[in-house]
Amino acid sequence: MSNIVKIAIDAMGGENSPKKIIEGIEISLKTNQKNFFYLYGKKNIIENELHKKKKLQEYCEIINAYLKSTEIRKTIPSGLLRLLSTIRRPLNSLISCKLFFKI
Repeated sequence: MSNIVKIAIDAMGGENSPKKIIEGIEISLKTNQKNFFYLYGKKNIIENELHKKKKLQEYCEIINAYLKSTEIRKTIPSGLLRLLSTIRRPLNSLISCKLFFKI
């Protein structure tokens, strides 16, 4: 698997998610099978939709990215938490930052 493009997607973002996200991945793979998708969101909901499309499973990995805000506070180091609070973003939107930096 050379020249694979790895794409991270918020599978829970938008109306009719993750169904529409998975349909979009299916369309994408019709023209380019050198993509691999990391689907972030509520694992059980994404799995339910992805199981309906067996052929897509080899091109996707689900990353459970659902934490309650109290759990997020426990897992983000206090220094980063202070930094992020200065940019005034809601704490729940910071989970992708936590996952991106593998904190």
